[in-house]
Amino acid sequence: MRNDSLRTKEGRLQARAAVLENLRKDGAKVVEHKDADCITVWHEKDGRITIRLYSGTAYQPDIYEAYHVRSREYAQEKLTKAVQNREQRRKSALDQRGKRTPSPQAQTAAAIRTRLATIFPGVKFSVTSSSASMCNSVDIEWTDGPVDDLVDFYTRQYQYDTYDAYQDYHGVREIDPALNAPGAKFVFCHRRMSDERRAQIEAYALETFGHLPADAYGEFNPRRFELQHRELWPDEYRAEYDRQAGERERIRQEAQKRDEEAREKERRQREEGRKDNLRRVHHLARVTALAELETDPETVDLLNAKMEEAFREVHGEVLRDLAARLTVVYIAALGNPRHFTEDEIGGILALPLPDENEDADAVSLDDFASTYAKEPPRLVSGNVISMEAYKARKLH
Repeated sequence: MRNDSLRTKEGRLQARAAVLENLRKDGAKVVEHKDADCITVWHEKDGRITIRLYSGTAYQPDIYEAYHVRSREYAQEKLTKAVQNREQRRKSALDQRGKRTPSPQAQTAAAIRTRLATIFPGVKFSVTSSSASMCNSVDIEWTDGPVDDLVDFYTRQYQYDTYDAYQDYHGVREIDPALNAPGAKFVFCHRRMSDERRAQIEAYALETFGHLPADAYGEFNPRRFELQHRELWPDEYRAEYDRQAGERERIRQEAQKRDEEAREKERRQREEGRKDNLRRVHHLARVTALAELETDPETVDLLNAKMEEAFREVHGEVLRDLAARLTVVYIAALGNPRHFTEDEIGGILALPLPDENEDADAVSLDDFASTYAKEPPRLVSGNVISMEAYKARKLH
């Protein structure tokens, strides 16, 4: 497991300084290159040359290679070139400082850092941002101080990713413009507990209960114990928790209201969709019900051709518009059973639609309309070749 002290810059520098001191004692040549912001190590021992390069405040070296003593020139060239490259990159970065627009997650990290410093003065927060393919995040780290819930109450407002565990669905929510930050996909809080704080909590538990209360796993969890016993908190954190309580309730009620509105909107959409499907089925059923009229074969062929042509244009959609217009054709044919020319049929198809606000509750075959999304209905000697159409006609 990684040493927890390496999570902070001070911890990494201290650990690196100890490693470098041991290397010096072992005869290594340690050189600091300020212009390149790095440290190089040349260690020659037992016929082998080892080179290292530490950049910035890193604990692990960027370069750690070993060569035979006969490759001294190659090793020296490799180390010199690495320092030069590092110096060039650093100079380029310094030249670009202030010229580039910070990334959205960097802007969010800066906003969070400023806000936390105002709300929790005296607590040192480390706020960093990172990005990866199709993802970005902000990480907040601190030691002791306020518990996670007190900080998370504010930092979660900067996260725009939402997750619905019931539907296994990630969504996106709008960030409050008052926060003056674009937000990040994920915002994480990492609170560390020092040994001193852990000892204080254990001492309080022993004094209060005479033993260390165990959790569901049979172990004493100082973090959970501290969260449950607010008497361990400083006065300012208890006051902050009480202030957040009212805000949490307000947020909970607003979220509940949004959920209810979303559910109502979804219900209305489903209801409208159901009614729309019934209207579509109703018009198709009217066409089928009028299929008993005696129409001459040439008119039947023209109607079929028109239907197939329209079907190709709107393939994949329910032919509500077409069915309603064909209803006009069939009604006209029923009133005057004669041969219709192509121009006459085209003119009728261009007429305004009939009133669609008719009561279609009598038709309950919801999947009937989907039949014509695959194949258009055809009229043959006054009959539509479709069992679903026949059922719909009976229902109608």
